[in-house]
Formats: sequence, C-alpha cells, structure tokens
Amino acid sequence: MLGWWIVIYPETGTIPEHTLASWESGLGGLDWLRPLLDSGHASQLQGNGYPNRYRLAAHAVLPLLQAGAPGKGPLSSYHPERVAACQPEQWLIVEAWDQS
Repeated sequence: MLGWWIVIYPETGTIPEHTLASWESGLGGLDWLRPLLDSGHASQLQGNGYPNRYRLAAHAVLPLLQAGAPGKGPLSSYHPERVAACQPEQWLIVEAWDQS
C-alpha cells in the first residue's frame, strides 16, 4: 500500500500506552496537516518517512480526531477517554510512517 500509518499521542507519552488514535491512509493522508503547519498550530520535527514527526497543539487537532480520522482512512484505534483527558494547551505528537 502506498500511504501512511499515522499515530497520535501526547508529547509526554509513549506508544502504545498513551496512543490517542491511529489509522492508515493513502498518499494524501497528510494533507490535513498543511493548514495546521501554515497557521503555526503544528511544526515538523522530523521528516523522511521513518517516521515523519510533527508537534501539534491539542486544541487544533482534538476536534479533528473527535470527528474521525483526519485525512483519508478510517480510524484503526481511538481512545475517547484519553482524548477527553487531554488539555487544550497540551502538545501532541503525530508520527506518520511511510507505508510504501
């Protein structure tokens, strides 16, 4: 499959114990990050696909998660109790692993 495996977790957390959500997406699966990067609500920490890593403001991404998987693809895992425990001022990490 060409695309991405995406995992979101708190900046102070680890995978899988603190994962908020994860999903697979196609090639355009990271397009939802562009507006967050452009607005300053996200920054790219690492890029090369192994993984691409982003830091996002929780207040900007949590509403997207609550509506389903941002981008393309259904959520593979979602932990509403962990999402509800996040504070709006908290930072989250998005890891996007290249699946090609």
